[in-house]
Amino acid sequence: MSRPDPATRALVVDDDARVRAILVRVLRGFELDVTEAATGAEALRLIAAGEYRLVLADLRLDCDIDGMAVLDAARRRSPRTQVLMITGQGSERDAVEAIKRGAADYLTKPVSLAELRSAVRLLLGQRRKSDWHHGMLGRSAAMENLFRLVERLAPSDLNVLVLGESGTGKELVARALHELSPRASEAFVPINTATLNPELAESELFGHERGAFTGAHQRREGRFVRADRGTLFFDEIGDMAPAVQAKVLRVLQEHELVRVGGSNHLTVDVRVIAATHRDLKEEVRHGRFRPDLFYRLRVAQIDVPPLRDRIDDIPLLANHFAASAAERHGHAPVGLSDSALDRLCQHGWPGNVRELRHVVEQAALLADGPVLRADDLRIDEHTPIVDDTWFSVSLGGRTFAEAKHDAISAFEREVLTAALRQHGGNVSRTAEALGMPRQSLQRALRRIGVGSRK
Repeated sequence: MSRPDPATRALVVDDDARVRAILVRVLRGFELDVTEAATGAEALRLIAAGEYRLVLADLRLDCDIDGMAVLDAARRRSPRTQVLMITGQGSERDAVEAIKRGAADYLTKPVSLAELRSAVRLLLGQRRKSDWHHGMLGRSAAMENLFRLVERLAPSDLNVLVLGESGTGKELVARALHELSPRASEAFVPINTATLNPELAESELFGHERGAFTGAHQRREGRFVRADRGTLFFDEIGDMAPAVQAKVLRVLQEHELVRVGGSNHLTVDVRVIAATHRDLKEEVRHGRFRPDLFYRLRVAQIDVPPLRDRIDDIPLLANHFAASAAERHGHAPVGLSDSALDRLCQHGWPGNVRELRHVVEQAALLADGPVLRADDLRIDEHTPIVDDTWFSVSLGGRTFAEAKHDAISAFEREVLTAALRQHGGNVSRTAEALGMPRQSLQRALRRIGVGSRK
């Protein structure tokens, strides 16, 4: 008998049979295959036996093995597992610690069914989003906008130009566009234009016939033909030689090509996605890139945000990279201390997500203990850490960092109180209007000391 797909499996861990039954009923409403565990030890055995998409665990269990150990085991088994912790009143500090160790979110008892369903719906959506976008993780507004744009453009057949700094994940965006498109069952063919030899570019892109030149011992299909009915991804299109640009433009205009040394015209049906870290408008202005090819490629455009514009995603990404490195190399999982997260969030990250991954993975593999400290992070010393405490503004002697924090807090207070007032103090309606989870809004209101009614 085949085992259930991990994508449909959920585990509920609670020593209260009545609460456990309610949690199971709610999860089954999402068409999940739910398993129950009354103790932490039982939960660890179940996790060791197979992967789960979602784990709901009470933080305080009436046994030696608590919910934190269940969390660690689930994240060690698979960093893709979403873990939702349930805590009692007054346990928010422990819940925050659980978030640092990889929990997706937490709920405080007594948990309303509406609140539970909302949290589960959000987590299942995040898991699907991660899958759809091939590991692109993010909860920031910048990434939510990116995901929505990808989902809108993917079903079309438009050529897309993906712009972004090195290390932001432009190829992941291209693959997501392909996987969400009607062409998903056909080939995704990448080519790094920066490494393309101009003398061999025509053969590489369009193929060649046997005997077309010295060393051409047999016919070879080019990238365009291999991508027929699929997607051709030009990475670093801004580095393409002018002579090659003209030939690529001709294929995009006429939808046909001729192999090097051949005479037959071959029809190709290819969607082109191109990416670059260069400002192509500037390249066009200076005559280094053909304007007609630029407009042919940029039928639609996606801008991938740099990591410095999505700082809120750094803890999520860092925990994911640490867990992935531990799983891949068979190491015990490590968490990140407040000092480590602070250091990561203050860094400029010119290498973006790629640089963050390298820093965290190296630290996770070399860690001496279960928690990474700031000193464990080997960040390139030539890349300055964003430290704005040196600049003291003349407003009561506050530093720039303090003034910035106060300004952000004041803005957050103004927006949230105005929205709450507009919806009669109802948290659920306010959260829906703001497009944020109800639990997140409650935490934000507690943080700024604003009261509300349910």
